[in-house]
Amino acid sequence: MSDLSQSAEQALLQELLELPWFEYLGQPSERDKDVRRILSWEEWPGGDAPGVSAYHIQAGEWRTTLLDEARHRRGEVEAKWKRIEQRVLTHVTSRVAYDPGRDTYYGPNLAAHDAAFMASLVACRRNLGLPLPVELEHIWWWYQAGHWPCGYEEGTELFEPSGHLIVY
Repeated sequence: MSDLSQSAEQALLQELLELPWFEYLGQPSERDKDVRRILSWEEWPGGDAPGVSAYHIQAGEWRTTLLDEARHRRGEVEAKWKRIEQRVLTHVTSRVAYDPGRDTYYGPNLAAHDAAFMASLVACRRNLGLPLPVELEHIWWWYQAGHWPCGYEEGTELFEPSGHLIVY
């Protein structure tokens, strides 16, 4: 299993903070044909939409699997997760219209929390030497490209190869 020293963790955090978080929201991408693109916050179906809920349920399942796979390092992974999540969240809230006075289902707030969650998930999986599930790789690509993968279209099966992830 891989190990992440304090200096390596700092380098990883710096790499995460240098991503173009949300820089290209609503702008075209060469991979638009692979997803349902939205061009504004108003097009987002909302945090309680079934496809958005399914997206978050899947993310939670990935976290559970990660912690199960961490076995005896679970406490270390949870601590690392919290550090990474907090640093990324603090950073990305300035990249969207984050409003601490609004609830989590306010689009920009959820985008910031999603980004911090996914960054923690990816970083901790890599730290343990675990590959990313294919769908998570797809989702992570969009974050790295400055967009917000924000749910699945309603009425579709998860993990179909194209056209079902919603991306802003």
